[in-house]
Amino acid sequence: ALLPLALEGTSVGMTKATQALAKIAITTNPEIAFPGQRMLEIVRPIIKLLKIEHTALENFEALMALTNLASISENVRKRILKEDGFSNIEQYMFEEHPMLKRAAVECMCNLVVQEEIVKYFTGENDRIKLLVLLCGEEDELLIKAALGTLAVLSSLQDDLEYIKDLNLEDEERKRLNDLIHNNRIICEKILDVKSFTKIFKQLCACNNPDLQFRTFYIIRNIVKTNKELAIRIVETELMDILFAIKEIKDDRLVNEKVC
Repeated sequence: ALLPLALEGTSVGMTKATQALAKIAITTNPEIAFPGQRMLEIVRPIIKLLKIEHTALENFEALMALTNLASISENVRKRILKEDGFSNIEQYMFEEHPMLKRAAVECMCNLVVQEEIVKYFTGENDRIKLLVLLCGEEDELLIKAALGTLAVLSSLQDDLEYIKDLNLEDEERKRLNDLIHNNRIICEKILDVKSFTKIFKQLCACNNPDLQFRTFYIIRNIVKTNKELAIRIVETELMDILFAIKEIKDDRLVNEKVC
């Protein structure tokens, strides 16, 4: 009953109905609340809540709803992209309001698993730089989302290891080579951020295991990309931190065995 009201009617009525849909998508499993085609149909009205004329609460609830929806399936993510969701979500990554910024990055983290998204980060822009800088913020949930986004974007090559030696059709081979190329560009962009080493040193040494794991995973992805990038990592102060952490972990394991 809410969907028709969100698509047609007065401006106020459509907003209220869409906000109600967003709340449902936040608090209930979207697959249960919006089965089948209905899940795709609610994407457009929810994205409209991201316009600046709406309240911060409406923006926030739309971002939270889209985060949940983007986690469901490839079809939903494609619909979000088709409805110009990327640019509408991205604008809130620059927000001063901490909850809106965090919600936008969390949503982006779920979107970047979609292959078509990669092109937005490999061009002549500062999107990767923004994500690295967000990793230097104080909000741990924001950092976690930014690291998660970088982890996905830097791990394209991981999924290709097992098929690179197979006999592939020309089109599939081209797709594979494009992904490898894009993976290299993204990892280079991460390393090119001036404050990369400083930010990632702090994250390597932080007391949050979730943040540490994501940080190590990104560094590992960069090292695996090619020899040149691996050397760039080795030449940074990160290696001292990584070796120190390894020694601490090894000592803990020894102590646990002794006890």
